[in-house]
Amino acid sequence: MYQNFYPYGYSHAYMNNMYNFRNFASQVGTFVTVLSNVPIGGGTIPSGSRVFIHKVRLDSAGNEIVTIVFPEAGIGGNCIAGATEVLGSVLGTPPPPTHL
Repeated sequence: MYQNFYPYGYSHAYMNNMYNFRNFASQVGTFVTVLSNVPIGGGTIPSGSRVFIHKVRLDSAGNEIVTIVFPEAGIGGNCIAGATEVLGSVLGTPPPPTHL
């Protein structure tokens, strides 16, 4: 048999994912409040808006890509749902401080 180099039961997969912190993976299927303006194609989602976390994945560079569903104004003022992918770091950044 092969020699067991990990006598405590830790595998390579555990060690490789030890520092993989995905902030929004546990929030799939919930609503979150956007802390600062989120730029999207064709405009921005204003801070304080609630968005729905639909899906979370990692790209090849290790960035957390979050698919969000958000409300937007449609034709005639009707509210419709839009969806886009944004970086998780953009959703989690706090707003810049305001100096009075």
